[in-house]
Formats: sequence, C-alpha cells, structure tokens
Amino acid sequence: MRNSIFLILIIVIAGFVLDMIGPWWLPLIACFLVCAWQAGSGWSGFWLGAFGMSLLWVGTALYLDARDVTGLSAKMSSLFTGSIPALGVLPGSLPAYLILFVISFLLGGLSGYAGAMFRKAI
Repeated sequence: MRNSIFLILIIVIAGFVLDMIGPWWLPLIACFLVCAWQAGSGWSGFWLGAFGMSLLWVGTALYLDARDVTGLSAKMSSLFTGSIPALGVLPGSLPAYLILFVISFLLGGLSGYAGAMFRKAI
C-alpha cells in the first residue's frame, strides 16, 4: 500500500513536469515508464496509472477552475447537459469533471497496463 502511494506520487509529479513542457499525452509516458519500472502485474499497473492520471488531470482542472473568474467550466458543462435532461440536475462544473475523470482514468489505466505488460515481455 505504501509503495503504491509512492508510485502514484511519482506518476503525478513526473506527469506534471512533462505536462508543463509538452502536449496533453506526454504525462501518459511517465505513467508507462513508472509502471514498466515498478508495477508487479498488469492489474496493479492499470490501477496505478488510472489513479495517478486521474489525480493529475482532475487536480490540475480544479486548480485552473479555482483561478478562473469567467466560469468557463460551468458554461462547458451546460453544453454537455443541454440535450440530456437527466444530467441537468448536476450542479455547475460537475459533468465536465466527471467526463474528465473517466477519460483520464481510462487513458492512465491503459498506459500503466501497457507499461506493466512491457516489463513482462522483456
């Protein structure tokens, strides 16, 4: 458990550094490399990558939204909920954050899984 938290923090820190210098997909390489370095199995690589990328992307989005004075994320969320009445009950920016969480969870998980399987293949 302690090792997993340490590896997630490495993914978040390395992903943040790579995110500052490159495109949106560059933090996934950090996830791949950390899981190829330390993940024990494919499932552990998936969960490490999924939680690491979700924490990084949703944390960055929350930070940027806290500094935003225009309410852009709430306006973007209204675009998602406009045609789906069931999502209209979700407050403010929550639909955008849920979509971001799902995408980052899947991309990070697949990247971590690929890293763990790469280690097993070698």
